[in-house]
Amino acid sequence: MRAPPSLTAALAACLATSCAIFQHEDHPAPIVRGPIPARTQQVVKLTYLDFRPRRAAIQPADTTGVSVQAAYSSVYQNGHSGTDDVVFDGEILRTSIAVRRAVSPSADLEIELAVLYATNGFLDLFVENYHSFFGLPSEGRDSRPRNDYEMDAFHDGVEAYRLEAYEPGLADLPIIFTHAIVDETENRPAISWRAGVELPTGSESKGFGNGAFDWGGGVLGEKSLGRWSMTGAVDYAFIGTSHSFERANIEAQDNLDLQLGAEYRWNDRMSLLLGTILESAATRGIPIKEMDGAILSIDVGAAWDLGDRSRFLLEFGEDAIAKSGPDFTVMAAWSCSL
Repeated sequence: MRAPPSLTAALAACLATSCAIFQHEDHPAPIVRGPIPARTQQVVKLTYLDFRPRRAAIQPADTTGVSVQAAYSSVYQNGHSGTDDVVFDGEILRTSIAVRRAVSPSADLEIELAVLYATNGFLDLFVENYHSFFGLPSEGRDSRPRNDYEMDAFHDGVEAYRLEAYEPGLADLPIIFTHAIVDETENRPAISWRAGVELPTGSESKGFGNGAFDWGGGVLGEKSLGRWSMTGAVDYAFIGTSHSFERANIEAQDNLDLQLGAEYRWNDRMSLLLGTILESAATRGIPIKEMDGAILSIDVGAAWDLGDRSRFLLEFGEDAIAKSGPDFTVMAAWSCSL
């Protein structure tokens, strides 16, 4: 039976659109779509101030950038010693909306409102097979039941952290100011500095926040060469210690991070993205790898222009050290300029 003309036309339009998106072009338009604005979804560090990867270039004057993100992670850390017990076994969804506004020709201000939701999830078998296929360590996933839930940490028998399951919770509220130092030219990169605070709007007792003010700052860089763009940042955040950490006689670890990003423009509408973030441990007060190890996140993704002012990004992330970071993360983001 012949397909209706309307269906045939729709299928042809979808095929033409797909070819336009994925077709490689020799000289794509010099549009920077990166870096990947990811953050490490380690459960305790989700309560800390985090500086996401971003361009050193400032939000254009008289415009507002809006970004909606949803990041879903499978988490498994299971460590025990004579004095400490850490079990982070479950899955986390962090959904956020960020608004960035140019406040001068050389500066912008960003605020991000986020909600956390933790659950036992459904990805355990997939992650086990994924790790096995790529030869990645399983970190003892077979020692606990699949799709189970437990998110808590104890030091000397005192609960230092617990994340409430099966209910959404407002996260702490970061506010970040970024100011350009030099603009990019043919011979030099763009360089900016940023500073931020995080307000304790999340519930500490339920694990959505740390109940303290965090603050810090850093430096950003960006340079494009042909169809490539490179980004980088170094940041330091002073992290407040939660009351539950204080009761357990441990302190939060201030966060030092190094961020690097690479972008390859595939065609006029699409870029391939790679990013990495190396950052400090959540605390040194619980001396087992699930809590006191550094985290090295590797992120790969792609960004597509949906129009002149709208863009979609899809990203997959993995903790390369496989000690204290999440085992698998997928993030989808939509952004626009108003």
